[in-house]
Amino acid sequence: MASNSAALAVCLAFLVACLPGAAAWNYTLGVTKDDRRVIDIGSFGFAQNGVMELVLDSLEVPPEESGKIGFTLDLVATATGARQERNVAGEEAKRHQTCFVDDEAFINKRPRFHVALARAVAETNPLKNARVVINVTTPGMYAFFFYNCRGMGHASKVSFRVHVRQYNRYTTDSGLRVSYLSAGDENLPAMYVVFALFFAAGLFAWHRALRELPRRVFAVHRMMYALVVVKIIALLLEAAVLHHRKATGGLQYGLDYIYYAFQTLRGVMLFTVILLLGTGWSTLKPFLSERDKRILYVILPLQIGVNVALAVLDESSEGNRSWSRYRDGLRMFDIACCCAILLPVVWSIKSLKDAETSDGKRNRNLSRLQQFRTFYIAVIAFVYFTRIVVPLAETQLPFQLTWVPPFMYEAGAVFFYAFCGVRFRPTEADSMFTPAAADAEDDAGEVEFDDEDKP
Repeated sequence: MASNSAALAVCLAFLVACLPGAAAWNYTLGVTKDDRRVIDIGSFGFAQNGVMELVLDSLEVPPEESGKIGFTLDLVATATGARQERNVAGEEAKRHQTCFVDDEAFINKRPRFHVALARAVAETNPLKNARVVINVTTPGMYAFFFYNCRGMGHASKVSFRVHVRQYNRYTTDSGLRVSYLSAGDENLPAMYVVFALFFAAGLFAWHRALRELPRRVFAVHRMMYALVVVKIIALLLEAAVLHHRKATGGLQYGLDYIYYAFQTLRGVMLFTVILLLGTGWSTLKPFLSERDKRILYVILPLQIGVNVALAVLDESSEGNRSWSRYRDGLRMFDIACCCAILLPVVWSIKSLKDAETSDGKRNRNLSRLQQFRTFYIAVIAFVYFTRIVVPLAETQLPFQLTWVPPFMYEAGAVFFYAFCGVRFRPTEADSMFTPAAADAEDDAGEVEFDDEDKP
């Protein structure tokens, strides 16, 4: 199995090397007849020598209207602060007909680069092929906004398509180096490689544990092995994707799709392993009850859908209508799926509690009960940390520390995987992994796991 994993990694590396690259634009946004007064197009952490290039393919406005229109690049505290600024500006425009660039709440509060297009649009409508270059000298998190203050008394619909390239320039001994990653994400590719090595070390330890006691190895142990292999490949692919974006600013056709495919596979396999460990499949019982199967049939397709939707959302611009709403909704849906996978663990704990009072094998059942309770707490802690604490940290950290949330997530994953490996590893004297057939030979009692649903 180890040789197969190595061969797969080599094939992936060769495939990645052969994939063609894409144009070096950080993102592109196109809107059609949009009546939003302020659009938050995206945010980026600039170092001291940052550059933003803006290419406006086209901008079309109603000819009978007049007023200010254009783009701004504003220094903000965090990316979440940019979204809050957009919401406040939108409300001010609706209630008081206050233009975004004239709002006293945002004037002279911090550095702002203003690209006014009212005069250009008055002369040429639609405006096409406009190019602007902004040199940023004050480091920080910057948010890129589009504003439309034409026809403030009623809905004003505009259409435009804009390409944005943002990068930082660093002086090194060998000359000037350009990086298309945000300042705080500069070292993310190396970080993911380091975490891949951590998981590779864990995979080696797990491989040795399985080889030492082959007769105590169950199907769920092999699935845990496969999960770690997929996790390592996903981390290496993420490092490759970020390295390519860091060097070129663009996508690499095919590589991103392979990465998202493995991310989805990793998520589905993680949920599957947690569900199977929670049900006691192949360890406490050699089958899945109908209730367990229903959970699998519902949760796994939903997880695939959520991962695909998040991948599509990740590749789109924040300026798309309802982007924030979709992102928040998908995150809540993901949390709901995480809570649902706890149900089999709860059912197993209940079954063991019921058996503890009527079963003669009290010590064995008590050990199993403690094992499931500990696993239940670990899953709750992992879900809470990765789905709530990490996203909350993303909203609060300054631009230099945007690498911290990914680090927190992967560190949490390392501890959770290690915990599951230590707790559920095959051992000679293990009350948790006593085969169901061995229990069946005892006539003192049996732990019931919905045998009436047995297929």
